[in-house]
Amino acid sequence: MPGLSYSPVVTVPSPEEVAGAAVHLRCSIEQAAERLLGDRERKIARMRDDPIRCGFVPDVWRLCWALMGVSWVDPEWAAAVRAKLGFERLVRTLLVLGGNRAAKTQFEVVSGMREMLHRGGARFWMFHMTHQESVDYHQSLVWQHIPQGWRRKVKTDHAYLSWSEQMGFSNDKFILDNGSNGSFRNYSQNMRDAVEGGEPNAVCADELIPGEWVETLEFRLATRNGWMVIGFTPVDGYSPTVQMFCDGATRVLEQPAFLLPLDGGEPDEARALGLSEEDYSEVQAALDENRQPRVVPCRSVDLDAWLAGGSWAPPVPAGRRFESMPRVLKASGDRAVVFFWSCDNPYGGAANVIRKIRNARPSDKRIRFYGFAEKTVGARFHTFDERVHVVKAASIPREGTNYQIVDPCSGRAFFMLWLRCTPDGKTFVTREWPGSYYIPGVGVPEAWAETSLGREMDGRKGRGQASPGWGLCGYKREVARLEGWRAPGVDGRKGELLAGMAAPDGMGEEAWVASWDQRGPADEEVFERYMDARFGNTRGFDEGGMVTLIEKFDEVGLTFLDSSTGGGKWTVEDGSVMVEDALAWDSSREMSFFNEPRLYVSDECRNLIFALKVWTGQDGQKGATKDPIDCLRMGFLKGIGFVKWNRAEGGGVVGGGCY
Repeated sequence: MPGLSYSPVVTVPSPEEVAGAAVHLRCSIEQAAERLLGDRERKIARMRDDPIRCGFVPDVWRLCWALMGVSWVDPEWAAAVRAKLGFERLVRTLLVLGGNRAAKTQFEVVSGMREMLHRGGARFWMFHMTHQESVDYHQSLVWQHIPQGWRRKVKTDHAYLSWSEQMGFSNDKFILDNGSNGSFRNYSQNMRDAVEGGEPNAVCADELIPGEWVETLEFRLATRNGWMVIGFTPVDGYSPTVQMFCDGATRVLEQPAFLLPLDGGEPDEARALGLSEEDYSEVQAALDENRQPRVVPCRSVDLDAWLAGGSWAPPVPAGRRFESMPRVLKASGDRAVVFFWSCDNPYGGAANVIRKIRNARPSDKRIRFYGFAEKTVGARFHTFDERVHVVKAASIPREGTNYQIVDPCSGRAFFMLWLRCTPDGKTFVTREWPGSYYIPGVGVPEAWAETSLGREMDGRKGRGQASPGWGLCGYKREVARLEGWRAPGVDGRKGELLAGMAAPDGMGEEAWVASWDQRGPADEEVFERYMDARFGNTRGFDEGGMVTLIEKFDEVGLTFLDSSTGGGKWTVEDGSVMVEDALAWDSSREMSFFNEPRLYVSDECRNLIFALKVWTGQDGQKGATKDPIDCLRMGFLKGIGFVKWNRAEGGGVVGGGCY
């Protein structure tokens, strides 16, 4: 309408709304229209003049703030959002991956400025690639978001505010009346000069921040329990920092991508923008006629409806199938990833973005609209899905044949898996060592491997690989503890645990442990144990001559079979193929007895789960996640399966395969 301000989010009142207002206000239609239109103009002016406190807030921003637990959102509401997504604690570092015009930088600025306004004396840092980019992008955007009444030079004992279009903020900083201060920094600076020594409450970092800077800033934020938001445009590729967050992360929220059909049909552009066909036609006509649309140009998610049990996004039409793209990833520690889609920003021209990518490749649509960074070298086990293959430990069947697989190494902890093969042909990984549980003399170990800083393809070595300093009897004692070995001559599970008993008088500890019968009563009876043949069969000097690790374990009463059976029939790659085959199922059809995976992992095996999500094999023998994968492959190469046997009568050795 002539003379009215345009806003994509504050709509012009409809004739029905005007008529209803006239009845409520007891006035004429003309007076009601004037009243409603005046209220609309004033609201638009407030949004323009004070964007921090009165500006439009997309629901995806509110989702991020709930994850972060910021001071300006209701804590109970935020806790409910986190609980529904499975976040047990606050997110301290958030990576925002954005499509074109998805408003990720505006989110950073608004978040940092709100922190400054709500917390007196807060320190807010913003990082860009260079000083000039900081001036051109960050500093100008911060100035635009400062309330209109504050945009003047201020130099007092308590506040400092001076900005010019050419130079940005004087000395790259500003101070508000409440003592909060903002500071602009860049990665071309020396990291020590730019980061060390400060204690910020909030950090926002745009584009290609080095991984080392992320870790250093997280330590700087710890003092004030602060938070960090990192913005990244995936057109720059799967950067090392993106790898830090996305490798091993779990999808906890996803949404149909209506621009990416799987059924051979056309993309559903109207639903991609959250619009009806009628509203979509109006948006398209406005683009053709170079005018503003008379309707909201796009609608994103409905966070409150989703929290109340409703739909997060438009439903998929009957009979159609589309790709599912991630919205939220739960990363390691207190990190998360949130994807900003182009349709999240009604000011960004999402319909025009769609026009520009209409004939683009699916990979380009994922990047440009959905903010999805694709890794050039994907994880080897691409069919592994935590939602399908990870099961609660308590739900694993009790009936089955148990196996232990060990990958030993000099100078660090051995890695061990326990697998159970059930009568229906499934294999369950029931336990790993070291795991996320208390180990006598060690405590609760840290992770075996962590997300890489970008230099490694298979993760980086974690502190959980540190050697416990045990000898062979130490490992036997730990195996006995985990499997619940019982003292001889006692009544099964009611007897005493050998691992908790002290050696008899006059008998040394190692001799006592070596005397334990590995085929005696136990809570968990293991049919066969295997050890990596490459290390277990390597001969080393000993008092009695040349012996192998497998032979030395046999001397202390823990018998391992080596993982090879001669003939060279199978290769390491064959083991990977066997694991992939056991994970496979047709996700396009309903899961059933005839369509389901044959391999499942206990949710308590965090290190193996991480390895299955991350391992590519590109790092070779030095790969940080190689040992868990080797143990799993070893079991399949040996052809383990369900065997009917009675421990009291002994069991035959079955073989097959090579490692």
